[in-house]
Amino acid sequence: MHLNDEAFAQYVRLNERFHKLLSEMSGSVVIAREIVDRLHRETAAALKQPGLKGKLVALGVDPMELSPREFDALVERDIATDRKLVEALGLKAN
Repeated sequence: MHLNDEAFAQYVRLNERFHKLLSEMSGSVVIAREIVDRLHRETAAALKQPGLKGKLVALGVDPMELSPREFDALVERDIATDRKLVEALGLKAN
């Protein structure tokens, strides 16, 4: 699939907003660390159930078993990568 410049820029903007939202949900003042840690434990336990990972993969989901802090770091790296790509392409938001 090929995206024109505007469609690609829109994708990058939406991706950045999505990552920021996930990052906020994973441990900022929006949600207490205790809640994030419990959600992480429960999710990790669920992913150990037989067949669940396969079902997620079949749906196009890549189940990554990351700690909340590892997830935060991943989001920050993705945002930085996307920002560099947008700048290198000279894309501008409207």
